[in-house]
Formats: sequence, structure tokens, C-alpha cells
Amino acid sequence: MLRFAYTQNFIATRWLHKYLLFVFAFGIYANTALNDYNIDDDLVSKGNLMVQKGINGIGEIFSSPYDLTENRKTEYRPFTPAVFALEYELFGFNPALSHLINAVLYGILCIVLLHFFLIAIGAGQHHYLIAFSAALLFAVHPLHTEVVASLKNRENIFSFLWALLAVIYLMKYLKTKKNIWLFAGLLLIILGLLSKKDSMAMFPVAAVLLYYKTNKLKPMFFLIAAGLLIYSLFGLFKQATLSLNPLTYQYFENPLFFNTSFFDKLSGAAVTAWWYLKLLIYPKTLLFYYGYNMVPVVNPPISVLLPSICIHLAMGFSTLWGVYKKHILGLGGVIYFTGIGVFLQLIEPVTGIVAERHAFIGSAGFCFIIAAFLVVLLQLIKPLAQHPERLVIFSMVVVGAVTAIYTPLVLERNKDWKNPNTLFDADMPHLRNSAMANWMYGNNLMARANEVNISDTLGHNEAVLRAALAYGRATEIYPKYAYAWYNLGMAFQQVDSGFLAFRFFQKVLEVDSVFRSANFFVGNYLLLAQDTSAAIRHFELECSVNINHQEAFLQLVEVYKSKGMAQRSFDFGRWLLTKDPQIPAPYFFVASMYQLKDEFQIARALQAKGQALATKPIQEFYY
Repeated sequence: MLRFAYTQNFIATRWLHKYLLFVFAFGIYANTALNDYNIDDDLVSKGNLMVQKGINGIGEIFSSPYDLTENRKTEYRPFTPAVFALEYELFGFNPALSHLINAVLYGILCIVLLHFFLIAIGAGQHHYLIAFSAALLFAVHPLHTEVVASLKNRENIFSFLWALLAVIYLMKYLKTKKNIWLFAGLLLIILGLLSKKDSMAMFPVAAVLLYYKTNKLKPMFFLIAAGLLIYSLFGLFKQATLSLNPLTYQYFENPLFFNTSFFDKLSGAAVTAWWYLKLLIYPKTLLFYYGYNMVPVVNPPISVLLPSICIHLAMGFSTLWGVYKKHILGLGGVIYFTGIGVFLQLIEPVTGIVAERHAFIGSAGFCFIIAAFLVVLLQLIKPLAQHPERLVIFSMVVVGAVTAIYTPLVLERNKDWKNPNTLFDADMPHLRNSAMANWMYGNNLMARANEVNISDTLGHNEAVLRAALAYGRATEIYPKYAYAWYNLGMAFQQVDSGFLAFRFFQKVLEVDSVFRSANFFVGNYLLLAQDTSAAIRHFELECSVNINHQEAFLQLVEVYKSKGMAQRSFDFGRWLLTKDPQIPAPYFFVASMYQLKDEFQIARALQAKGQALATKPIQEFYY
């Protein structure tokens, strides 16, 4: 009787468990209040002009793409920036408060996840133990530090939270047939999509859960079809109402954008799945970025490929068997595979190849599988099976031991996320083989170099050379990395090493003949070397590609004047005008040519035309 009362008390105090779960989840992330803004946080904070308008910017946020960076207007995730706009309206830019809000939302998410598990598998003695253990493992898993400690990734918390609540309310509708729950579920589905499309991963989970509850396949397939329809309609809405651009990708972001064979995708999926499983099992070394060539998705080693295929085939068959038998492990497998499935390179390649935030939803399924296996295995031990109170205690001891191991990892990782400098310094020793991470690190080091006192020439040059080493490492990993070669040239310009800068800008042009302003810099160095003809060719190419580059136009005018090349200058200027008559800079260029011929009336007319096209006044420095 005492044993029965013990286990009943464990279940009866679930309200206390939810409270403790929230306090714990919030508590392990409370130290992020000491952190500042970090990489990518500008998307939802100081770098977002719409957020800076507060409440007045919310309408614009909901009618604009997520990332307004040129050539990256692709996503539509207005909910989280709108929340940050409201936050700014009330409290201004306050990173400490923003981090605490993230921690609160994470605590709420963990409670909702526990509630979802209980609805999914029931609240019986062993089922409650599984649900609570899974929610606690989810709360403490170090893989979630990127989501909670990064303010930009609040969108992942919202996305999963709304998706879980949508499933809960749809299950309530199934039970009560009250339309209010159906309406609430549909509203939450929309909120999930407006937060981040990752939320759609819960649609197959809801469909399987519907099968578990009704023992009918037809409603399950109907719900999956409904999810596909909603996602398609959302995509059509984005295309019809927003000016979205297709993204252009670079090889170093993910080689699978260019290696499109089925075998490449399949091997890439196996390697990606292996990395996520490894991070879920042993989350000791966590990184802000992975990418090429940290994760070898093309021609991966057989030592990774074979184990991954075997393990995930076994997990996949177990999941299918579990769903067929309506076993709780089948549900956990569905959450795991649908959570990470869209990020396994099969549907489309993923920028960065692997990201910890991409495993956020899938990790809930992983934690559920571990908790279920733990309880099931402990039940095979006869003394524990015969004494329920021992089963509860032993299970909590095991989960508590994992929690004790993981908690310090979370607290320390939160400190790494204090600011960009601490994050790069903590992670870069482990990112020697990541091309883009080294490029990003170089940019970070250049920013630090620019903060060095201008009178400290030695200190500034030393900091710039550290950045150059990072850029150089990026080019070693990927020799066609034009961005890294370009930044190397810019770095050596800062330390007055002209010849090296010239050589690096030439390397840029070997990779991409019209990259940024490389032609302009190469032209300048050729002028110093008195190779005027070659310099003119580079200046003309620069002006024809970067048609608003005023400094390049000025340099070209001076060269034309010094060499008496009036006719060539007129021909080039008229060609620029025909190329794009709506760009102002060529009008000033041609005007300067007419002024040299003392035809001032035509020159003034061209200047007026150029100023009329300009969005802001242009300095008339061409003559």
C-alpha cells in the first residue's frame, strides 16, 4: 500500500513537477542575462530598421521579407521581429531583458512539451515517468544553447511552441468536437508558419497521433494532406504579396548546391544525420557554425557513411514498426525524423550543412526515445518491476545524473555566447576546417583591429595580420573563396603592403573577374606600376559592373584626361548610358567629358539629369 501511495504521490504532484521544470529550464539560462547581442541578432534588433520603429514598424514587418539584405529577400518570418519591435517600444534595446525573455519562453516551452507528451501517451504511472523524464532531458540538453542564448533564434522557440499547442488543441477538438479548439489549432498553425516554417514538422506527428487515437489510417493521411495544402498556400501567399528573390549560393556554403546527383544527396543525408545524432548523444563541443569542410558531405569517409546508414535504417524500421503497433517509441521516432528530416539535404541542401538549431524539434523525439528506453529497460529488472517506487527512484537517479553532467555544459556554453568576440575565441580552435567560419573570424578580427587606438600602429597591424591568417586559412580550405581573397587584399592595404594586396586582388579576379571592387584596386596598383593601358581596362570593367562606384569613375576620368583619350571616354560614357539610363553616375561621367570640350550647357543638362535620378545629392567631383 505504501509503495502504491508513493508512486501515486509522484503522479499526483505533477503540478509541482511542471513548476520545477519551468524553474530549472529558466534557471540554467538565467546567466544569459549577462550577455550582449551576438552574430545574426541584428536581424531582429539594432540592425533592423523596422524593429527600431517600435509598434509603428509592425505593419511594415508583416509586409516585408525577413532579411532585407540585398539578394537575400527570401524568407518570411514576421512574428519574431514584431515581438522585438513591441519589446523595443516598451523597453528600448535591452539585451539583458531580451535574454531573460528567451529563457522564460524556453521554460514555458518545456512545460508545454511535457503536456504534449502526456496527451500523446497518457498519464499512467510509467507513461508519466517517461513524459517527465523526456521533458527534463529536453530542458537540459546543451544542444539548445544556440536557440536560447541567441536572440535571433527566438523564432525557433516560437515555432516549436505554437506547433505543440496547435497539436494539443487539435487533439482537444478530436475529443470534445468543440469548434473553438479547431479554430485555436488553426490559428496556432498560422502563428507557427509566421515564426518559422520548421513548425510544419509537427504535422506528421499530429497525423500519427491521430492514428494512435482513432486507429484509422484515413484521418492520418487527410491531416498530412491538409498540412501540405496549408504549406503550399502559405508559399503562394509569400510569392504573391512579397518581393522575394531566389537565393544564390556559394560552394563553401554547401557543395550539394552544385553536386546534385542522387548518390551525393543520399551520402550527404547520411553524413548530416550522423552529425546530428553525434551532437545529440555527445554535445560536448558545440559550434556557432559548421559548413564546408567541417562536414564532408561530398565523398564522405566510409567510417562515417556506413555506421550512419546502418543506425538510421534500424531507427527508421523501428519507427515504422512502432507506428504500425501504435507503440510510444514509434511516436518518438516520428518526432525525431520529421524534426531533422527537412535538414538532411534530401529535399534541398541546407546552408551551413549542419546547425544546432535545426535539431531543436528533432531533439524532443530523441529525448523521448531515450526516456522510454530507460523506463522499459529498467522494467526488465525484476526487483524494479516488482517495486514501482524503486523504478521511479532509479529512473530519476539516472535522469538526474545526466542532468548533473549536462547542466555545467549549458552554463559554460552560455558564457561563450556573451558577445561575438567570446564566441569566436571559444569556437575557432575547433573550426580549423570550416572555410566560412574562418572567413567570419577574419571579419571579427578586422572589427577588433579597427577598435585599436589609431596611434598604436604596431597593435593595429598585429591585429590585422591575425585577421589575414584567418582569411588565409579560409582560402586554404577552399581556394576559390573570392570573399576571403578580397578581404586579404583589403587587410594588407590597411598595413600598407601594396604588392601583397595587389596579388590578392589578382587572385580574386582569377576566381571572379567582376567581384566587388577588385578591378578598381588592381587598376590603382597598375597605375602605380605605370601600366596605364591595363589600368584603364580594369577601371572600365569596374565602372561597367559597379555602375554607381563614383571613385572608380573619378579615377577613370583622370586617366582619360592625362592620356588625352577624349573619344574613348565619350564612347565609353555613351555606352554606359545605354546600358542602364536610370543610373545617375554615368550622367556625371559624360558631363565631365562635355565640360572638357567647353560645352557647358550640355554638361549642366546631364548633371541635372543625374541629380534627378539620384536618391540623394551626388558630389559633382568629375570635373
